[in-house]
Amino acid sequence: MRRVKKVLAVLLMVSCLLVSEITVSARATVTKVTDVNNYKNGKQSMVIYGKTRKGKNVWKYKSKSYTATELSAVSYKVWKNRVYIVEGKTLTILNKQTGKALLKRKRVFSQNMGSAVMYIDKGGNLYTTGYYGDVVYKISPKGKVLWKRTVSSSCYWPTKIRISGNRLVVYYDGYRAPDAVLNKKSGKLINYRR
Repeated sequence: MRRVKKVLAVLLMVSCLLVSEITVSARATVTKVTDVNNYKNGKQSMVIYGKTRKGKNVWKYKSKSYTATELSAVSYKVWKNRVYIVEGKTLTILNKQTGKALLKRKRVFSQNMGSAVMYIDKGGNLYTTGYYGDVVYKISPKGKVLWKRTVSSSCYWPTKIRISGNRLVVYYDGYRAPDAVLNKKSGKLINYRR
């Protein structure tokens, strides 16, 4: 009887190790996030994929369909183990490894963002603006708008956002568009620079 118990204990331990090995190998590690834009009948949508190093799809996120314009209605940025997606007026944050939604907030933005430019600070706060408006946002990792600031209407075609110390700079590429310099904590406009 004792010998049977030992054999059963060993078999149980081996089967647990096999199950854990299968579980670990089944959870493929996402090393990159890619996208495909689809256009059909005047509509545009985007599919975002989490992929392994070898290019195998682990998960996918499909956006809604939007009227096709010169700009994509969907933008995303990967930060650590999160994927921030700005889609129209909605903010979605996905787990990079599983593709599961950590957050989905509708009507975060006052206008459709259109090719949003994004920056994420080390606390996970999102700073963003889009081509269709002159509003810059700071949004917490929980989707709360911490501040929004309207900048000059001559600021258009944002290309990037950078932070240096307590200053947030939004770079614009529109004809004669100045860059906007804001206080990153309060959103207060500091100045415009050419």
